[in-house]
Amino acid sequence: MRTYLLAAIVFATFTAASYVKASDEVEEPSDDVGDDADDAADDATDDASEDAADEAADDAADAAADDADDPGEDAADEAGDAGEDAAEDAAEDAIDPSSDDDMDDMDDSLGDAADDDEAASDIEGIDATEDDAADEPVELEQDDEAASENEDDSDVSESAESNAGDEPGELNIDADSGPRPGSPSLEATKGDSVDPFHIEIDENGDEVVADEVLALVSDADELLALQEAGFESRIIELLPTLGLQLVSIKVQPSQARQVIERLKSAAPKIMVTRNHLFAAGAIGTAAPQRSNIRRNTDRRGTVGLIDGTVNRSLFDSSLEMRTANFGWENSAMGHGTAVASRLSDAGVRRVYSANIFHGRRAPAVALLRALEWMAYEKVPVINISLAGPENQLVNRAIKILVDRGHAVVAAVGNNGPASPPLFPAAVPGVVAVTAVDRQGRIYRRAVHGAHIAFAAPGVDVPTIDGDGATRSSSGTSFAAPVVSARVARILAVPDVKQRNRAITDIAKVALDRGKPGRDPVFGHGIIGLR
Repeated sequence: MRTYLLAAIVFATFTAASYVKASDEVEEPSDDVGDDADDAADDATDDASEDAADEAADDAADAAADDADDPGEDAADEAGDAGEDAAEDAAEDAIDPSSDDDMDDMDDSLGDAADDDEAASDIEGIDATEDDAADEPVELEQDDEAASENEDDSDVSESAESNAGDEPGELNIDADSGPRPGSPSLEATKGDSVDPFHIEIDENGDEVVADEVLALVSDADELLALQEAGFESRIIELLPTLGLQLVSIKVQPSQARQVIERLKSAAPKIMVTRNHLFAAGAIGTAAPQRSNIRRNTDRRGTVGLIDGTVNRSLFDSSLEMRTANFGWENSAMGHGTAVASRLSDAGVRRVYSANIFHGRRAPAVALLRALEWMAYEKVPVINISLAGPENQLVNRAIKILVDRGHAVVAAVGNNGPASPPLFPAAVPGVVAVTAVDRQGRIYRRAVHGAHIAFAAPGVDVPTIDGDGATRSSSGTSFAAPVVSARVARILAVPDVKQRNRAITDIAKVALDRGKPGRDPVFGHGIIGLR
């Protein structure tokens, strides 16, 4: 029986192998004939495999029966089984020697296909994410393009990160200034001279933020009065050192004036005004040799600088500088650095620099935040080299500082002799400074007025711009630092009596020009003319 089965397996194997070999050697006259031959070979292979499997099963059953009947034949049976296994293996190899490898390859292929599907799915997900991400920064890229387009306007602004004036964030103070718990806050932003505000001209001809009204409240009752009057308001800044809370009220641009009148009627004690915009003066273009600049190397005094960004890398370590950013990063760097260079050349030892510009303009909100910082740091002398419209909230903050003994020094502005007084120089108690040339002649664009305290060199004076280039600059912005530096050499800390004494002492040594005594062109006279 076993002999017959073994012979049948061998015969089937030989027949199938021969058929496969013959089909492989046949020259195929057409695709159809080749396909038929392949199908026949596959059928023969399948049949032979099935026959071999059936015969192997029968053989196994017979072997089990024989074992049960005659245990003594185990040795012979095992020998026969071994031979049959060898024959079956040979038959399987003859049918398809690579079947095991093909199955492994198929498994691998299926696994690879699954992996490929997963990878494709992952790639699609990544592509989708990248597509979403590509959509999101469009606005930022547009801002970057605007920044590039405005690089030519470096006289006004060098660069500026989103509308930082809308939401409070973290004050950006350099590490060397140390921690400041309870300090004012505003998230600095990158960008350029594109203004983030909806600007309009108010009834007085001043630039303002069109859709915002500001109010200062000093206690919870005043804030409650605003809310009871039906206005949607939010506290955008606490000014704890000044004892004030700054409230923003969003309005329709065309309704701002009516809203202010309603607020004043509903809460008479609350100070309400528009969010006015201030601008820095232009800087010069000529470039004298740096060696011609006469510096005061005897460094003394501390001055706060409220202006644009200062490029600190252009100053050596003899000038200590601490910075805070209340505007857009790198805004008005040309002007801010130029004014800082005037303080440095005048011999100031330490500068607290506050950037308040958002592109080309500085809102009253940012100026208030900078004044709060100066109050917190107890900076004795505060230089403000910008000018603009009167803002009652700024006036209030400056009055608080003056009453505490700070010396606030401000440029009178460059709108010409016929201009009305500009602010904050015209705020009572502020030391207002105009500009003269090397011969002591008044700057032709300087504002005149009874508020002027001193004149100082500010026409064709050497300055450094934001890129480190030396320029010849003109404007009252560059005269004010000369007076600030002189006051700082006397006033070490905020003190009313010491501040008043310093102003009196400087007035005594001022070079009197114009009408004898104090006049609306030169004030008490010229300081720093060499």
